[in-house]
Order: sequence, then structure tokens, then C-alpha cells
Amino acid sequence: MPDQPLRTVGSSGALHDLLPIALWRENEEGRVLEWSPAAEDLLGHRPEAVLGRPARDVLVPEGDRALAEAPARRVQAGETVVGTFCARHRDGHRVTPETCILPATDGRGPRGRS
Repeated sequence: MPDQPLRTVGSSGALHDLLPIALWRENEEGRVLEWSPAAEDLLGHRPEAVLGRPARDVLVPEGDRALAEAPARRVQAGETVVGTFCARHRDGHRVTPETCILPATDGRGPRGRS
């Protein structure tokens, strides 16, 4: 692990810098609030094209919309969902990353997804 000040270990900034993981965060309505550089590299979407938009509309292939609803409901209920899910690249081809969807909380309970 590179020498990092202890105060940065575990922050999202440290994760973005140390791990090439495609991270994005959605609010409780499923709109994209945060889009990492690694997400852009993996899926081809620039932040300005996804921020504020429903992730489902941008990332879920047309034929997979019904399949995407079940994991989304589980995460909204507070579960973590791990699996391999198809996502739509900006140019239309399918990308199948290993995915971990976490409920995001604000101290009052599940309030979105990361």
C-alpha cells in the first residue's frame, strides 16, 4: 500500500485513487449522483451524460429491465447484492462486470445505492 496519511485510508477518495473500481452512486429514485473515472473507462459514459439521470435508463440493456428490478428492490430493502449483471456501454455493446450493489445510508436508513 502506498504511503498515505492515515486520515485518508478508507475514504472514497483513497479508493478511487488506489483501486480501479468502477464506482457510481444513486439516490433513492435511482438517479446517478456520482460517477467515477473508472466507471467512465469501463462503460464509456462521460459524467455529464449520466449525472442526474436514472441509472436504469442509461446502463440497463433494454431486454434486461425486468431482471434489473429484483436486485434494485433487494438493495432498497437494505440487502447487499453481489453478482454478474449486464450493463450497456455507451456505444451499445454489453459489458458484464462482477458487481456489488450496496445500500447507501444517510444515518436514517437505506437511501440509495452504491
